[in-house]
Amino acid sequence: MNQTGINAPLPNLQADGTAHSERLPVLHLAVGRDRTGVTAHLHAVVQHYRERGANLRIWATGLYRLTRTLSDLHADAAKPPQSALDEIESWLEEQIPDQQEHGYDAVLDLDEGAVLLRQLEAVSALLMRPSLS
Repeated sequence: MNQTGINAPLPNLQADGTAHSERLPVLHLAVGRDRTGVTAHLHAVVQHYRERGANLRIWATGLYRLTRTLSDLHADAAKPPQSALDEIESWLEEQIPDQQEHGYDAVLDLDEGAVLLRQLEAVSALLMRPSLS
């Protein structure tokens, strides 16, 4: 039986949880504002796929939130060293090519409101760049 959706086994994983070279890395992100369940959703995604051996990185840019962020829930969450929007964008410009080069999946917790829209625009531009291969 072919499983689909969140219960499907992870495709193309090697024994150590890393992706085969022909598999494209996945960048999972959710858009929302405080108290809409975005962090809870992303936390569930992280738990689900890590339990199944995924090599999954967490990028937490939600530095302006009043509620919990992924970096509060996961000690290994990477976050930008500065909270200024330009610093966050520069940090993302380093993370995405690294993900493409090394083939790991990532969960991106973006910030809210106008800040979120600017970050999403920056992420979209990075994803549209030609592959590093």
